[in-house]
Amino acid sequence: MCFTSSFDEEDPSASACICSRAEASLHLKGLIRGEYESQEIQKLIEKSRNGLGHWLTFVTEPDIDSTNNRAERALCKQVVLRKMFRTLRSTEGIEIHETITTMLATWKRRGLDPPKQLQSILGGQELRSG
Repeated sequence: MCFTSSFDEEDPSASACICSRAEASLHLKGLIRGEYESQEIQKLIEKSRNGLGHWLTFVTEPDIDSTNNRAERALCKQVVLRKMFRTLRSTEGIEIHETITTMLATWKRRGLDPPKQLQSILGGQELRSG
């Protein structure tokens, strides 16, 4: 069973990751099929069912953090600044700001040049300052 094998010594192979994800997915599907009386458990089961194709992405994608803490930490500083200065008062402005700062942090973490990446998604237009 590849799911129970230890990955402590070295990174697992891609096939081991795929096998682990498939096995974990089967276990999760088994839990979802169960009958539960508790309302809290039923809500959790529904949430699990809705995200079934996404919950285990971190097993096969090394750049995905299992806890999402990396993404949370990237936004934390921006949220604190927004609250301190009461800027970005519209919901749309907040979402745009958070999306851009998350993209910039992700590119930087991956060793990419954020200005070049931004220029690329803007259709190759040169960035102008001021």
